[in-house]
Amino acid sequence: MADDFLGVSADREQNENLGCVNRADVTTALPLSHAEAMQLQAAELERTPELLRSLDAADWAAQTECPEWDVRRMYLHVLGHARRQPR
Repeated sequence: MADDFLGVSADREQNENLGCVNRADVTTALPLSHAEAMQLQAAELERTPELLRSLDAADWAAQTECPEWDVRRMYLHVLGHARRQPR
């Protein structure tokens, strides 16, 4: 099992065991090249700090669609993936 930053799992099976289900319908999404995906990721990561700075304690503790994950744990999960990406 892979572990992310601060022990939040990146393992798909564990995420499913926590009750997190991806509800996005990707069957109609247009495919992206690797370069396009990396460009989108870079843009999202660039604008994320401003959003995170705007959160208060209640926002960080808010429930996400994944029953076992609050906003803090979810972002740590995202951060863990970003830290493992090649630069």
